[in-house]
Amino acid sequence: MNFLPSQASTFAVETDAIFLALLGLTVFFTSLVFGLIGYFCWRYRAGRVADRTSPPHGNRKLESGLTVVLLLLSLVVFFWAATHYVRLFDVPDDAEPIFVVGRQWMWQAYHRNGRRELNQLHLSSKKPVRLYLVSEDVIHSFFVPAFRIKIDVLPGRYTQVWFEPT
Repeated sequence: MNFLPSQASTFAVETDAIFLALLGLTVFFTSLVFGLIGYFCWRYRAGRVADRTSPPHGNRKLESGLTVVLLLLSLVVFFWAATHYVRLFDVPDDAEPIFVVGRQWMWQAYHRNGRRELNQLHLSSKKPVRLYLVSEDVIHSFFVPAFRIKIDVLPGRYTQVWFEPT
């Protein structure tokens, strides 16, 4: 998709799929509701010949069926997203540790081999990476759109995130 950032991690594919599924469901049901509103406005407009003597007071089968279908649909999306979210915290044992410190207007990364980087992160592809993040001054937000990761980094508290770059 051209309107999404490039996919640079294994999480990006499923994150984009969940996003596009939610977007598709939203567009579908919004279009359905507005289409039905338009149809009923046209069908029952003033001056139109329509029987208005005994309006329906409910349709339990329709209401129950719609409730069950929407509940099942939302549960499917919830469990899909929840399993994806849980996998974000299941770090593989062979993940390469990188320590990242947030300072005013910069990020500093310390690799295990002694290499340091300032405001950049060079990684080898197809190898899981575990970032240990801490801030020295204020709350920072570590966000890499291509990896589909975002984590808030607090002063004095280590947080971690992992991903597998592609």
